[in-house]
Amino acid sequence: MERSGKTAVVVDDELITRLDFSGMLSDLGFTVAGSAADGFDAVEICRNTRPDLVLMDISMPIFNGLSAAEKILQEGLARAVVIVSAFSDRETIRKAADLGVKGYLVKPVETNALCACVEVALAAAGREARLRDEKLAAEEALADAKIIDKAKRILAAADKISEPEAYRKIQKVAMDKRSTMRKVAESILDSTEDRFVSKAKSILRDAGLSDRQAYRRIQKTAAAYDIPVEEAAAMIVRDPEQTLNEIRREKP
Repeated sequence: MERSGKTAVVVDDELITRLDFSGMLSDLGFTVAGSAADGFDAVEICRNTRPDLVLMDISMPIFNGLSAAEKILQEGLARAVVIVSAFSDRETIRKAADLGVKGYLVKPVETNALCACVEVALAAAGREARLRDEKLAAEEALADAKIIDKAKRILAAADKISEPEAYRKIQKVAMDKRSTMRKVAESILDSTEDRFVSKAKSILRDAGLSDRQAYRRIQKTAAAYDIPVEEAAAMIVRDPEQTLNEIRREKP
């Protein structure tokens, strides 16, 4: 059979069994990247080879198959683990399923059964990987949007422009610099946050507040609008009269 580019690791304490399974997998188009007689060696081999598939026995010395499978799956050392064991009791099968094992075969195993189980296991692992990638991409996009939105508001306050204009400005800088809008936004935040807080505190001190009172006023504005302190400071810098009038009204 023509090679598919998929790799496998075979783990069993019996040499003849390892050889049999290695031969079956080779016939199915896998490259057998390594084999091990116990779970400890299996984990190390997977760390070095990152296979698509691990075919794992349960009853082995030093580190049993379920413990090894748990370690491999927790660390993401293989796409899928399939258990091949003489044990067929429900409790053992349940434990394997709870660990995230993608297939379970009871010895002896024929090539057709192995082929079907492996194909289903890798397909399921592929779907899970795509879902994880989509979730991570969505989370990353949301984080980008939050940072860009924050930078947009602060830039609008700094340059006394509208927020849409500030967004377009960030977009243009990103295009000119061949960078991402997030990186540009982060640069804006790094360079302006402390400066705005300092400016806002200076404005408020001129109104007769102490340094501590000035910062508390900024915090109060932030709480009122449910925005970060830096954005509240930018609002005060952009339109100090509103805050100063509020302070004057509060004074007896």
